[in-house]
Amino acid sequence: MSTNQQRRDAAKRKLERQLVRRQELQKSRRQRTIIAGVIVSVVVIAGVIFLVTKKPAAQDAAASATEPAAACTYADAETAVKAVSKPDNTNPLTTGTVDATITLSQGALPVTLDRSLAPCAVNAFVSLAAQKFYDGTACHRLTTADNFKILQCGDPSGTGGGGPGFSYAGESSPPVATGAAAANAYPVGTLAMANSAAGAENGSQFFIVYGESDLGSSGYTKIGTVGTDGLAIIDQIAAGGTKAGPNGAQDAPNATVTITSVAVPDDALTPTQVPTTTDAFPTDTLPTDAQPTDTQPTDTQPTDAQPTDTLPTDSGTTDSGGTQPPADTTAADVTTGAAPTT
Repeated sequence: MSTNQQRRDAAKRKLERQLVRRQELQKSRRQRTIIAGVIVSVVVIAGVIFLVTKKPAAQDAAASATEPAAACTYADAETAVKAVSKPDNTNPLTTGTVDATITLSQGALPVTLDRSLAPCAVNAFVSLAAQKFYDGTACHRLTTADNFKILQCGDPSGTGGGGPGFSYAGESSPPVATGAAAANAYPVGTLAMANSAAGAENGSQFFIVYGESDLGSSGYTKIGTVGTDGLAIIDQIAAGGTKAGPNGAQDAPNATVTITSVAVPDDALTPTQVPTTTDAFPTDTLPTDAQPTDTQPTDTQPTDAQPTDTLPTDSGTTDSGGTQPPADTTAADVTTGAAPTT
């Protein structure tokens, strides 16, 4: 039988063991707390470094979207009909819209220019407008065929063969040759540039689609849209019919249609980077001054020969119906199935 002393010794040893275990547990907790604190600190520091050095994805996307893949090239072309300078901003914005107003003698057309469709073409249009190149010029061509309804403007000479003295490459989407997609490629309200007979160069001439127009295989550079109020004014012009134009074809508005002004914001030419210049001079694809005639159009693309109401070009065509839109070159030959050019 144990004595009181033995019991006291046993209780003391048990207490000592409990105290040791408590110390070990407390040490273990302190170690885990320190380790956790270190891990949290590392995570926080890494997060701060990431936020400081890494731009947000949205910012990266916006930057890449507004920086053009290559600078725009505005090359010298035919002698300018009206004194004007080439755009000195060759690195225009590639996103966003520009609100403009094309005021005709019949009323004002509200226009929305879309840089994402064609940044170089929008930049050229805005530059010409800012220099008042379009002021006082006539809309020389009106087509009224069932599948080809456009009003074409932008040539100070009023012949369909004039330009600004420079040209630049088209920025069209791939042509859609057949089907409903082709018929809807240039919907009512489309504002697009007329191009050269070769279909590769743009200048100053543009056209507005005011009715159903099958231009799907044409590859014209779209730069924006015309508002409903503006289309109503063009409908009134079209209702007045057509008369013989400068080339003898029945493709000019019966009523005189004059652009009194094209208003654009003062900051519409803001570049994204330091502008660069180019001295390249194009040769074979430049617009000419020959006018298309009123022969029967077909579904072929615009050429140097001018068709009738096939497609709008810078040289203008007639109302016999066609498939191709305006172009910035001219053609003296009378052919069928070819799109109008300048």
